[in-house]
Amino acid sequence: MTTSAASPARGRTPGRRHGGSTAAGAVDAARGRVTRLATRAVHHPLLPYVLLALLPILAAAVRAWVSGWAPEGDDAIIGMRVRDTLSPNLPLVGMRSTSGLEDPALASHHPGPLEFYLLALPAALLGFSGAGLVLGVALLNAAAVIGTLVIGWQLGRHRVVLPLTGAVLALEWSLGAALLVRPLNTFVAAFPLLLALVSATALLLGRLGPMWVFALSATLVAQSNVAYAPLVAAIALLLVVVGLVRWWRLRHAVWPLPGWRPRTQQHRRWGPGRVTFAVLALAWMPPLVELLTATPNNLTQLLAYRADGAQQGGGVRPDQRLSFAVGQLVPVARLGRYGDHLAVPPTPAVAALGMIVVLLLALAAVGGKRRVTTRRPWTVGRCACALAVFSLAAEVWALSFLRVSIAAAYWLLPTIVVSVFAWAALGIRVLELLPEGVRERVGRPARLAAVALLVLALVPTLTTPTDGAWRGSRDAQQVSDPVVTALRERVRPGSDVVVLPAGLWPYLSLASAVGFQSERAGFRTYAVSAWPYPEDMAHRQVDAAPPDSVRVFLQERQADGTWPQLPPGTERIPLPAVEGRPELAFSLLVPPASRRIAGS
Repeated sequence: MTTSAASPARGRTPGRRHGGSTAAGAVDAARGRVTRLATRAVHHPLLPYVLLALLPILAAAVRAWVSGWAPEGDDAIIGMRVRDTLSPNLPLVGMRSTSGLEDPALASHHPGPLEFYLLALPAALLGFSGAGLVLGVALLNAAAVIGTLVIGWQLGRHRVVLPLTGAVLALEWSLGAALLVRPLNTFVAAFPLLLALVSATALLLGRLGPMWVFALSATLVAQSNVAYAPLVAAIALLLVVVGLVRWWRLRHAVWPLPGWRPRTQQHRRWGPGRVTFAVLALAWMPPLVELLTATPNNLTQLLAYRADGAQQGGGVRPDQRLSFAVGQLVPVARLGRYGDHLAVPPTPAVAALGMIVVLLLALAAVGGKRRVTTRRPWTVGRCACALAVFSLAAEVWALSFLRVSIAAAYWLLPTIVVSVFAWAALGIRVLELLPEGVRERVGRPARLAAVALLVLALVPTLTTPTDGAWRGSRDAQQVSDPVVTALRERVRPGSDVVVLPAGLWPYLSLASAVGFQSERAGFRTYAVSAWPYPEDMAHRQVDAAPPDSVRVFLQERQADGTWPQLPPGTERIPLPAVEGRPELAFSLLVPPASRRIAGS
């Protein structure tokens, strides 16, 4: 009896010790796995390329933080839209486009708000400040760069990663330090487009792992700006056609019928296709909601804008479109730096040189010896060159959306991305065509020399002055800081504040800058101009402000030297003069119910 009664007690004690040892063993095993992964990452041959490519982005972010960069203009509106992602007023479409400048009936937005949602968490960590936006853009660009190099490593190791690193550095040089961390939707799409091109190359080679990467990056690019959407649509259509043909050849059935498949390709519960479908469903859900609930919806407006341009003949002539598309392959003007000069058509000589590069790409895609070590006739270099030619042709078509009266350099930013990818494709193809023995003999010295050149290429990117590019932010802060200080001193916290600009500079830059900063100060702000149709940003429009709102007047002196009339009771508050800017007046009208009580 004693023995049997004691047995459970003796049995329970080892069980507790065993459970504790099991938990400790699991922790040790997890720690060991993390240690092994960290060791592998530190010693991975890809790491030097990644560090080289990320250094300009890191340097740009640090320079922006040190300078105290704060958003103004469209950047400030993006900052407010990012804040909306964590509010009941969720963004459903992208930023306002310029389609309504000539005809307000054609007013539309860029296709989607994915950028706002991706920047939300980093921005929230730093209180939705300018530093938070910089952090979000830096992380977004860094993720795109890392994804580009990781996929390149999977495709061909050093032979592919080395040219791709050069392409990344060239794109960083073209944008410059100021634009590498600017949240404006046009620039945010540049590195994701490069990632989309590299992942599309992998898909064309039959590697389905990066399918979801292409879906996410291409969606971000297409939603960010209408200028990118036609190019992304053309590449996606190419991939769909290639995928359908391969499905038929492999399974002898039309997709989505399963047909026959080899044992090595049996069904997986969460294969690349299903993951991609989930990514697309989440990324396109907000525009789909807008499509079903808004009248007129954004898609209808974009199609109307396109149809109106075709009827009016407002697009760029075909010969100029070709010159614009291929001219960036030969970056003569300002050594490929992005700027307003891009809106000027390239000279015939530059266009001719660009056509020679296109011819080289075509020859590289179809010429050369086929590798006998693989069943696939298409190598990485051949496939990348073919995709570059296709993308340039698609960009010629995409530029037909450009209206001459509102020509802007940002419409041509996709051609810069395609151009750096094209040169990387040529570099990959050249390395493929080198004899195996030559690659083995000169491989390591050549890689070291190439990496040294890449390091030298970092110097102009890291040392480029940003004073001119960040002047708008600096000038806007000289106005927004005293305005917000006056609001804090005179207005009750949480009051409604409407910002009313008069003049070009207040309208384009200052109103949104003041709105962004005053919202961070705890006021409910209305600082966005009215819109001819219902939109998801209606709660921020000036005409949505309550009648008893605090009014902030930002006014430029009129051409006759007088100031616009103000309502009775308005207090004029001095502002410091901003060098090189129009003379500005700041006035404040505070209703009695919103006045701050002394000492509160």
